[in-house]
Amino acid sequence: MSRVEYDTTNWVESDIYIFDAIVEAEEQAISTAQAIVDQYWIKFDSANRTVINNKKAGQDPKRKTAVLAPVLERGKSTGRRINRLVWQVFGTKGYQRANRGAGKRVAYGRGDYEYTYNPNTLLKHSVGWDAQSIIEAEAKLEPIRLTLKNYQRLLVSMAAKYRRIDRLTLKREKRYGE
Repeated sequence: MSRVEYDTTNWVESDIYIFDAIVEAEEQAISTAQAIVDQYWIKFDSANRTVINNKKAGQDPKRKTAVLAPVLERGKSTGRRINRLVWQVFGTKGYQRANRGAGKRVAYGRGDYEYTYNPNTLLKHSVGWDAQSIIEAEAKLEPIRLTLKNYQRLLVSMAAKYRRIDRLTLKREKRYGE
């Protein structure tokens, strides 16, 4: 999932081993997160289908469809693929079989921990009957989100170290003609 595009030709063998181990651990965390997100989406889809079918049949016409769901967002940063676990709201009109990328991101909570959601923020977008599943899913996804962010920071700092070494080496060669 997250293929690395860094040039590791002049890296020390032990750093390459550590780098590959981090990438492998990151891929395992991503696959675990994807399984949790897929499981949530199956429940999300079936519950919303039930609400829509009950409305068509005239049962419980005031019940709203859920609009909040987690998404594994893929982006690009400093030469490699990154993955973010975010919650998205899929419109005020309710569920309309939207694809997973069509929603609007919910902002992270403000507080001591970055890249975490305040439960009240998520529950604000809840329609009531889906609150329990949102809290359960977030409890599973939060440690994975923080782990993925830490893996990203480690990989970026390792690559930055070698970019700095290369830059200083080139500067030294240019200055002293070595």
